[in-house]
Amino acid sequence: FPHLSLSGNVGYGLDLARVSKTEREQRVGEALERVNLSGFDRRKPAQLSGGQQQRVALARAIINQPKLLLLDEPLSALDRNLRQSMQLELKSLQHDLGICFLFVTHDQEEALTMSDQVVVLDHGRIEQIGPPEELYHQPATRFVAGFIGDGTLFSGTIENSAENPILVTEDGLRISVGIGPSVGTDATLIIRPEHLNIAPQNPDGSLGILDAVLEQSVFQGATRQYVCQLANGTSISVSVAGSGDEALNNVNPGDPIRLAYRRSTPHLIIES
Repeated sequence: FPHLSLSGNVGYGLDLARVSKTEREQRVGEALERVNLSGFDRRKPAQLSGGQQQRVALARAIINQPKLLLLDEPLSALDRNLRQSMQLELKSLQHDLGICFLFVTHDQEEALTMSDQVVVLDHGRIEQIGPPEELYHQPATRFVAGFIGDGTLFSGTIENSAENPILVTEDGLRISVGIGPSVGTDATLIIRPEHLNIAPQNPDGSLGILDAVLEQSVFQGATRQYVCQLANGTSISVSVAGSGDEALNNVNPGDPIRLAYRRSTPHLIIES
C-alpha cells in the first residue's frame, strides 16, 4: 500500500484482527527486525529499494504467524545479485521461523538453491518429487532431465551385454553406459557438461569416449564452456572450472577432439 508507512503495511493484517496497540507495535517491530528493516517503520514504500520492498511484503506475510507461506515467484523482478542475496535471506528466515515455505518458480537454479524438496510439474502433472540433488543427478523422466540443469539427452536402445552396455540412438550414435538394463530396452541418457573432459592418450575401460569437433570456447567467469559437435550433428557442452582445461585450450574451433566421461556417471532413464 503506497500511501501507508512500513508500519501500516506490515501491521495491516493485525489491524483487521483488532489486535491491541501494544501487541501490534511489538509484533510489527519483531517482523521488521526479522527482515532486517528495524528503524524503517515510518518510511513509505517509495523510499525503499526493490529488495527492501520485497522484505516488507515478507514481513507482512509472516506477522500473522502462518503455518504455510506461499511465495509465488517473489524474486522474479529482482536483478541477479539481489535475487541471489534474497535467496539466502529467505532460506535463513525459513529456518528461523520453522514454517513451511511453498516456493513457486520457473527458475531451475533458484529451485535447486531454495528447496529441501522440489516438485517438478509439467502441464499440471507431477513428474518427480525429491531433494534437489536427486532431481539433478537422478531425474526420473526425460522432461525432468531436460528441465533441471544443463545437459545433452540421447534416446535410443540398449545393445550388447550387461557388462558392456551401449546405447544406440536412431541415427546410429553408439554411447557406452554403466551397468544398464537388458538388451533391447528403450532408454534416455543424460550427459551433463561437468561429466566431460578431454580424453587421455590411453583411456581405461571405465571411460566412455565421444568423438567430436570443437565449435567454440566461451568464458563464463567462474567456468569456461566448450561447445562441441558430435558425429551425428548433436551439440554437446563441456564445462570446466576456472580459466579452462589446458588440453582443450590448445584446440581451435574446427579441430577434432575426443571427449571422455566416466561410464558410471551419466544417468540412464528407462522409458516407460
